[in-house]
Amino acid sequence: MVARDTTGLTHVALKKKVQKIIKVDALKSITKFVRERHPLLWGTERPRTFQSDAILLALYHDITGTGYHALSDATRSWHNIEQKSLRHNTQILRHEFEKWGEEQITLGDKHAWNHSVRYSEFGDQIADANLRIDSTDMTRIGKRSTSKKSSGWSYKANSPAQRYMTLVDGRSRIVKLWGGYSPKIYDGDFLKLKKEFFEDTLGRGANILGDNHFMAGTKFRKCKFYCNIKNKTAKDTENKGKRLSMLTKDQKKFNGQHRTARAAVENPFGAMQTRFTMLKEPFQESESQQDALVTFACGHHNFLLRNRI
Repeated sequence: MVARDTTGLTHVALKKKVQKIIKVDALKSITKFVRERHPLLWGTERPRTFQSDAILLALYHDITGTGYHALSDATRSWHNIEQKSLRHNTQILRHEFEKWGEEQITLGDKHAWNHSVRYSEFGDQIADANLRIDSTDMTRIGKRSTSKKSSGWSYKANSPAQRYMTLVDGRSRIVKLWGGYSPKIYDGDFLKLKKEFFEDTLGRGANILGDNHFMAGTKFRKCKFYCNIKNKTAKDTENKGKRLSMLTKDQKKFNGQHRTARAAVENPFGAMQTRFTMLKEPFQESESQQDALVTFACGHHNFLLRNRI
């Protein structure tokens, strides 16, 4: 957790910050969801606004990455609880936010996926692409103490991490989320493990853009994978030190269309890390807490897209 100056953090200022990032309609939806579930929160002084204030504090914590001790001290005048209770309440509420997030993530069907790309022009070789698959490694603390041979070590992030896989439609709406799991599981092996889902649950009509780590999907019988073709090179005998591409003109055209299409369908984790500092910094709490925050952030991302916020 990063130490941040929270001097003079009034209720008004904190709520304004949360509303700016989470947005008013989303905050209302989250608050209503939590109230209906009656989570067990700690606190000896429980004014009428206790639960809604606890929600604001939990969200503020994950938005800013402010430490529990600093946040407890800065808000004691209007939410009088110790840092241990603040931490407990935040962790309880994260799992409530996670359940809210799960409700925002729906798979849809080929008609919905096709509708999401109706205004996209991906090129003739991948014209029917309607989904994109990507994995993202979210870092954790312990860089110095974790062996690179550990199942929790990510070479991609050069850090301990958990990997999350997302399937998104043409509007970057997340239709499926997996994780966290070991970053040592390669993307191609992940597809093989989840073959039944891709072949039977998605099936025909799912036309998925992925990089060449997902080449295993091109062997599936029902859903279709479009993966960029790895560029093989050979020595240029006329220009010492240079290499020539071995791709055909058609293959180069395909790779160009593939690159343009993937760029048009944004990986949502970039936007989520901008909203939640706790997703950008090495996560210091349990893996289940990291899972909860990622799921909530994905659901929140979908809520904003669906409501055009």
